[in-house]
Amino acid sequence: MTNYLLPPFGQINLASLNEEYNAVVELDGHSISLDINFEKTTIEENLINIIKQFIENIPKFDKQNIVSILNEYNDENGETVKRYIDFHIEEYAQSELVKLIDYGNTAIAAEEQLLNKLKLERVGFYPDGKYDAESFAIFDYTFEGNVYLDGVRTITDQIIAVKTDSKGELEYLAWES
Repeated sequence: MTNYLLPPFGQINLASLNEEYNAVVELDGHSISLDINFEKTTIEENLINIIKQFIENIPKFDKQNIVSILNEYNDENGETVKRYIDFHIEEYAQSELVKLIDYGNTAIAAEEQLLNKLKLERVGFYPDGKYDAESFAIFDYTFEGNVYLDGVRTITDQIIAVKTDSKGELEYLAWES
């Protein structure tokens, strides 16, 4: 079997892969970009089956990742998410952050409001290590409303990347741009 139907990407020829495949899916009312990146030109059917199962479980993995992000933020030894949130509070003008933070709400700290605005934007797959990726999948989180206009994000170009293995298990979190 050389052709494989991989929703939402469509038919993929396992014996003659493109370097990259792109698709968009809906999750909780917003669009998520998906991409698969291949180093090699062929792939075994068992590996493409793993990708298919992974895609089917993105809603579950998203919930796990949000818990991991919150746990890391609340961990006294956690640094990545805290630094990411603090950076945006310190470096961006209140006039820019008013899109994300209700400064009149004194019941919820600005940092917590910002943290609660993190949403999944993209899932990238690297099943054979394309771009020297060590992780099978990378989930990119950015602030809700941080959309692309003319190829540029409207609020920030910074993301929290949740890097996982082929079972969706957390390997580590990273702050990237």
